[in-house]
Amino acid sequence: MKKTIHLSVLALLCLNYGLKAQTLRRLQGTVYDAATRHALGGASIQLKGSKATATISDSAGRFSLFTSADTGRLSISYIGYRHAEVSFQLSRQNSYAIYLAEDKNELKEVRVLATGYRYIPQSRATGSFAQPNEAMYEARVATDALSKLSGITSGLLFNANTSNSQSGQLDISIRGRSTIFANDQPLIVVDNFPYTGDIAAINPNDIASVTVLKDAATASIWGVRAGNGVIVLTTKKGKLAQPLKIAFSASWSSYAQPRLNYNPNQLGAAAYIDLEQYLFNQGYDDANLANTTTYPAISPVVTLLAAQRAGTLTENELNTALATLRKNNSNAQILHYFYQKANHAQYALNLSGGSAKSSYYCALGYDDDALSLKDNNYQRISLTSQNTFTPISQLALTTGIYLSMSQNQIDHTLSQFSAQVFPYTELADAKGAALPITMNYNTSYIQNAMANGLLDWSYYPLKELGKANNMNTQLQLRLNEGITYTLAKGLKAAIYYQYQNSQGQNKGDESQQSYYTRNLINTYTTLDASGKPIGYPIPLGDILNLGQAATISHQLRAQLSYQLDWKQHTP
Repeated sequence: MKKTIHLSVLALLCLNYGLKAQTLRRLQGTVYDAATRHALGGASIQLKGSKATATISDSAGRFSLFTSADTGRLSISYIGYRHAEVSFQLSRQNSYAIYLAEDKNELKEVRVLATGYRYIPQSRATGSFAQPNEAMYEARVATDALSKLSGITSGLLFNANTSNSQSGQLDISIRGRSTIFANDQPLIVVDNFPYTGDIAAINPNDIASVTVLKDAATASIWGVRAGNGVIVLTTKKGKLAQPLKIAFSASWSSYAQPRLNYNPNQLGAAAYIDLEQYLFNQGYDDANLANTTTYPAISPVVTLLAAQRAGTLTENELNTALATLRKNNSNAQILHYFYQKANHAQYALNLSGGSAKSSYYCALGYDDDALSLKDNNYQRISLTSQNTFTPISQLALTTGIYLSMSQNQIDHTLSQFSAQVFPYTELADAKGAALPITMNYNTSYIQNAMANGLLDWSYYPLKELGKANNMNTQLQLRLNEGITYTLAKGLKAAIYYQYQNSQGQNKGDESQQSYYTRNLINTYTTLDASGKPIGYPIPLGDILNLGQAATISHQLRAQLSYQLDWKQHTP
C-alpha cells in the first residue's frame, strides 16, 4: 500500500513539472453559417491529432480551448454542414472566425420560409404558408417561374377560363376570389421587394425558393396589398467559403397538336347544314338576304339555298353541292394549315462560389419557343449577377443586376376568322390553293366592289398567315443594393434599395396585301355617283402600328431587426 502511494505521488510530481515546463495558450474563435452569417451554437471543435483537446461552441458560436502548440489545425463539424479544417498560428493570431458551408446532402431539420422581410423556420410560422415540392418544381420546364407552381402548391389556383387567361396572361387565385371589381391578382415579391414588371422576364432557373403566404396574417407584413395573397420569390445567391461551382442545364420539350374535335358540343358539317336548311325554310335569313344597306355576310349554304329558291340553281345541283359540303371538316383543315407541334428549348448556365469575405452568382439563360400556332414564337435572353461582400464580420454589402430581353412574335390570323368558320368551311382546294371564306360582306357585294375598282375584299385565311408582322419586345432591368450592419449581439440594421426599368414596344406591320389594310382602305375610300373610287383618305401602302410603354420604379427600405436566442428560448 505504501509503495502504491509513493508511485502516485511521484507521477503527480512529474505531471506538475511537465505543466510548468510547457506554457498553455488560449485559442478562441466563432463559428458562423457561411451563407447567412448567423452564429452556430453546438459545433464540435477539436485540435487535430489530440482527442483530449476538444470543445463545443456556445449559443453565440464562440469557443475557446488551450494548447501548448503554436501551430496546428482545428477540425470543425456540425450537423447539416460540411466538415472543415482550419490552420492556426498563435504567435500571429489567437482568435479565428470559421465559416461552415451547408451540406445539401444532409437531412435538413428545419424548413425555412421567406416572408419578404425575414426568414423563419416553418415550425415558428404563425400564419398559413405553402411551399411547392422542391424536386417537382425543379423538374418542371417553363419560361416563367409562376406557371411551374400549378398543381404542386396547395391553395394556389390557376384560372383557365377567364378573360385574362384567354389573352395569354396568368390568372392566379389564392384561396378563392377576394374582390369583385378591383385587382384580384396576388402580390408578387422578388428578393424582398414587390415586383412591378412582367414576371415572365425572370428566368425560373434563377429561383432558389418560393413561399406562398395565404391568410390574413400576411396583412401584418404587406398591408392591404396582401388581400389577394402573396407569392415570395427568392433568387439564387453564392455562398461564402465555397469553391467555384459551374452548372449547366438544357431541356427540350415537344407538345402534340391540339384535338380540335374534342368538344362534344360541336356540331358536325352534316348536322349544321340540316340546321341551316331548317332555319332558312322558316324565313330566318330573309332579312339578311334583302339587306342592301350593310350587305351582311351570308353563309355558303344559305347562298346556295337562296339561289335554288330564285331559280338560278336546280335542285339536283343544290343537292350535289350540299352533299360535297357535308363531307368537309373545317377542324381538319385548320389543324393542318395553322397548327404545328410546339417545341420548347431552354438553356441555363451559372457560376457560383465565394471566398471567406465574398460570394458571387452569375447566370446566363436562353429560351427559344416555337408555339403551337404557326408564325408564333418566343425568345428570351436573361443575365444575372449577384455579389455579397463582407469586408468585416459586422458588415455585409450586397449588389445584384438582373437583365432580361425578350421577343414575342404573334400572328392573329386564326383569331381573326375563327368566328366566321362553319363546320364545312374549306380553306384550300384539293391542290392546296387558298380559298376565300365569308367575311363581313356577302359575296355579291364583294364582287361588285372589285368590278368598280376597289381593292379585293375577299378574305383568304391561308394568304393572311404571316402577312402581318406583329412583334412585342420587352427589356427588363432590375438593380438591387443592400447594406447590413450588426450593431450589437442580435441587433442588425439594414438598408435595401431596388431600381426597376421596364421598356416595352409593340410593332405591327400590316402589309397592303393583308385583309386588315385592304378593308381599312376600302372602308374609307371616296366614291363617285357610279360607285367608282375617286380618292383614298387612307393612302395605298402598308400600315405600321407602334406602341411603347415604360415603367421606372424606385424602392427604398430601412429595417432594424433584433433576434437573440437565449438557451432554448427564441423570441
